[in-house]
Amino acid sequence: MHAYERDPAGRRVDLSEPGALRAAVLAKGTERGATFRALARGQEDRLRQLRFGHVTLRGRGSGTEGVYLKVDFDRRVPAIPSGTSWLWSNSIGGRISAPHVEGTDRQEWVCRLVDELTAATTTVWGAAYLSPEFTHLNIDTSRVRRAIGRDMRRALPGLYWLNIFGPAYIALIGEPRLLSAPADIAERRGEHVVVRTYRNAEDWEAHHETHHTLAAALGAEHFFDRDDPARQHRAPDFGLPELPERSPFRVQTDDGIHVTPLL
Repeated sequence: MHAYERDPAGRRVDLSEPGALRAAVLAKGTERGATFRALARGQEDRLRQLRFGHVTLRGRGSGTEGVYLKVDFDRRVPAIPSGTSWLWSNSIGGRISAPHVEGTDRQEWVCRLVDELTAATTTVWGAAYLSPEFTHLNIDTSRVRRAIGRDMRRALPGLYWLNIFGPAYIALIGEPRLLSAPADIAERRGEHVVVRTYRNAEDWEAHHETHHTLAAALGAEHFFDRDDPARQHRAPDFGLPELPERSPFRVQTDDGIHVTPLL
């Protein structure tokens, strides 16, 4: 377990000990360095009420072929402000670059993980995809490389190989509509509906039309589309206010006089 992928102060976790993983996530995720402690001096009580943290869980492996799960947690639920957008405040994400995990094909391993998470938690929304699929749908490189369509107050960021709809989205879209979706799999899992758009995640490039068909069946207004970002969208009412526009970052150039706005 690491604070970040290259964190040299990682710690091993004995998964055979009940509660060890949860305890380690909380302990590692809430560790703070000397600079943070100096800046926060006198505000310790307030910060305890705003507990937040991040950890990276690394599986066995070497080089780039590894398994990384990233856990972000925050007492603010279900979202935190970021610029003018609201982003999920508690999430489990990750990257699996190895072809197999514990002797299981990585795609099947992800499906098993989804089964466990939907049984043990109440997930607002989730998705699994190949990195190139997310890049195609949600990465903008016109100015700087950035993710787009992530404001949960507006719409979901898109439809992917595997999609998890929690209670708020089931109520918004409609359970019959989700369960009758024209997809490889659409079924109830606990409080959730899991929709697998197509069988093999590797085949995402061959399924552009499948994405459009599924979005139309579930209501295209619920999903961000980079080809039509300004269209009317719908999302559950999470009670999140509009965030004010902020001035762009200003990056000073080498001459020490001129500045370039970075949006």
